[in-house]
Amino acid sequence: MKSHIQLKIKLKCIIGLLKQERQNKQNVKINLKCKSKSFLDYAKVDKITRKIYKKNKFKTIEKSQKKLSKKLKKHFPDIVSIKIKTYKPDILKKSTPCCVFKKKFKKT
Repeated sequence: MKSHIQLKIKLKCIIGLLKQERQNKQNVKINLKCKSKSFLDYAKVDKITRKIYKKNKFKTIEKSQKKLSKKLKKHFPDIVSIKIKTYKPDILKKSTPCCVFKKKFKKT
């Protein structure tokens, strides 16, 4: 059974290089798409994502996305691709920074 899930996750975490970003949690939005050769439990994907961002303090969005990708692949080895869009909606007044991470995993 193939599975393709999409999640839109809102959370607060420590992420960024600026002094205020290192001290205060900020709003972050994550749009996550995963494709797998087998069933993906979206509730577990959501739980793992929230746990990673709660436990860690990231200096860059890119590092957070890489860690999330590795962790999801470890928990769900049948994932074949992942796309993560991470937004920091409150850091700038006139724009919303976003980073996009895409990964296709090699077939084993």
